[in-house]
Amino acid sequence: MVGAEVVVNANALFNFVFTYTGGKASYSGTVADDGRFNYAQFAGSANPVVLTPDGNYGLAAAGATKITSGTVTVNTYTDLTSGRTYQIEHANNAGLDGANGLSSETEQFYVNSALFSFTPRQQAASPPAPIPQKIEDFNGDATSDVLWQRGDGGLMIYSVSNNHIKTTPSIGSIGGEWQFKGLGDFNNDGITDILWRRGDGELMVYTIVDNQVKESSLGHIGAEWESKGIGNFNSDGTSNILWQRSDGEVMIYDVNANKIVGTSGTGHIGREWFFGGIGDFNGDGTSDVLWQRPDGELMVYTINADKITSTTDIGHIGAEWNFLGIGDFNGDGTSDILWQHVNGDLMVYQLNNNQVVGTPIIGSIGREWHFQDIGDFNGDHTSDILWERDDGGLMIYNVKNDQVITTPAIGSIGTEWRDLPLNAPAIITAGLPHA
Repeated sequence: MVGAEVVVNANALFNFVFTYTGGKASYSGTVADDGRFNYAQFAGSANPVVLTPDGNYGLAAAGATKITSGTVTVNTYTDLTSGRTYQIEHANNAGLDGANGLSSETEQFYVNSALFSFTPRQQAASPPAPIPQKIEDFNGDATSDVLWQRGDGGLMIYSVSNNHIKTTPSIGSIGGEWQFKGLGDFNNDGITDILWRRGDGELMVYTIVDNQVKESSLGHIGAEWESKGIGNFNSDGTSNILWQRSDGEVMIYDVNANKIVGTSGTGHIGREWFFGGIGDFNGDGTSDVLWQRPDGELMVYTINADKITSTTDIGHIGAEWNFLGIGDFNGDGTSDILWQHVNGDLMVYQLNNNQVVGTPIIGSIGREWHFQDIGDFNGDHTSDILWERDDGGLMIYNVKNDQVITTPAIGSIGTEWRDLPLNAPAIITAGLPHA
């Protein structure tokens, strides 16, 4: 769910987020932690308490007419991140948010004897932009599919549902002069499109509708620019293209309806940094960029409205670990980083608010298996891992709560086919990129 966020006060306990619901112009209030306040679950049910670094804050009973220091009176809503329930009271309306119109209602509560009040901003009565697409989905069933390209340019999709290949449609072919550059949704229809670049710099999008290809020209870019990846850097729900020039300059192509509608210079990166991948590492619904230095140092460019808003050092990784890709392996809505040790062990860097908060080993894989892609192949909203064996056998590692829970075989593919993965990230091995 995406909506207009209203921050009460930088020192307050909560953020309040109002979201478009049910296809109608109605809203509900939601309490969500943006990572700054670090509050924990309620302790007990009869007299629930919010545990915070600054002390414990109790919640009063519904209908209370007086708010004492540190308490919040109630109507029940659900926490976006974890499903926990919090309770909020309107100062001038006992009904649900929107009953008297958002602009006429005021929320209030006390923190350390200080009263904080705000009036929610009215949001337009139309659906907000969807959360940036994170899966490779060519048929709109909200489950990841797999795109393959044959040596002669033929293209085929493995349509996957609940860890099973349902159909294998051919979607045509592409000439050898075109290079695959990534996958995204460039017309905001919820279906994955394919980005190609010709040797002369011409750009083209394959839009897929009912397994049929429609070609759209995106214009031209100079040879000094290299495409790095695809993400949603301005929160409009449509995929954008990240470019890096030979001198380190970084630029974003804003795309809408299969057309470039803007180009934004986003800054510069030193030659000692290599592109890793694109994800949402702070959970704000906008794509960020991961970089790695040859010594293993890791840095995130946090991006909002096509601009770098912060650069965060997130730690270091040893040379024995190879970068595989980016996904959400614990279902918390924030991107994580998948690594493979030279001995086959798999490790996830769990991120929250641009910080590594956990490094669980989620399993291991034999040397005969080769990483192919990350996606949600069983529709549980948690990322899974696709592997291909030397003989073409395919297997999925279904991941839940940072652990491999099942390893279904889903068929095979001929050796003449290669996977075209989501976002086509650069693979960093021993701190250095492969050719």
